[in-house]
Amino acid sequence: MNNKFYQKDWLMWLMFAIFIPVGVVLMWVNSRYKKAVRVIVSLLYLFLFSVEYNVLKDYNNGFAIFIGYVLVFVLLPYVIVHWKQLHKRNFSDSNTSGEQLKYNYNNEYKKTSSQKSIGIYIVGVILVTVGFLTVNSPHKNVESASQPAQNTTKQEVKKVDNANLQADLRDKLKDNAIQIEDSTDSTGYILIKNKCQADTRSRISYETYLMLNEARQRPEYKKCNKIGVMITADLTDKYGNTSNDKVYMQDFDKSELDKVNWDNIDENKMDAIGETPWYHEIINLDK
Repeated sequence: MNNKFYQKDWLMWLMFAIFIPVGVVLMWVNSRYKKAVRVIVSLLYLFLFSVEYNVLKDYNNGFAIFIGYVLVFVLLPYVIVHWKQLHKRNFSDSNTSGEQLKYNYNNEYKKTSSQKSIGIYIVGVILVTVGFLTVNSPHKNVESASQPAQNTTKQEVKKVDNANLQADLRDKLKDNAIQIEDSTDSTGYILIKNKCQADTRSRISYETYLMLNEARQRPEYKKCNKIGVMITADLTDKYGNTSNDKVYMQDFDKSELDKVNWDNIDENKMDAIGETPWYHEIINLDK
């Protein structure tokens, strides 16, 4: 919407949805305007309308919509304005007498005037409705188009945060010993941290099992209600690409850990876990 001639949305809505369509209709109704002037002004409005809202660009069926605009803004007003002339021509070609022709013409003129008023009202409603829908549609398209850009920005910010976290962890985890941070007195939560050289997801999953099993032997385990696992590792994916010090984190409820038969977990079974190395499927492998 940056290509607007004016920067005020409400002004654009008033102009393109109400004022200009009404002006086009009134121009067609007023017989003082020449037909060429009416057609040129109507086509100019259609051109500005299509350029302003990128009709042919924002819609998959833009050409059909453009044809619809031609019908609504040009053809219908033309038919309504010349409705009287069409009826007069039909009556002039009839074989009725002069008095009968005059009588029929007067009656038909009244009907035509009434029909024309109704037709103008209907066309006005159509113009306003079409303009309103068209003005709102580009806003939705712009919002939809801006969402991927916003998501991309969030992902970039997340990558920066992860990079900072990884750098911080590299400073804190200088050896391979398992570290436990105890905050059970305030939050009932303990965090287990480790840095390993595992290069497969199944190995990292098994490392998680070892860390959880180690935590069960600590006195802090009895006081906690949730355990967090944090591992930094060099992981090689199926394409042979190695990610340095990738961070994996997951929380486990103690109530679920208490149900696990820790002696019945096989490292080989962890190969099928895939992209989520230690979600709750790990502690449910023996069930």
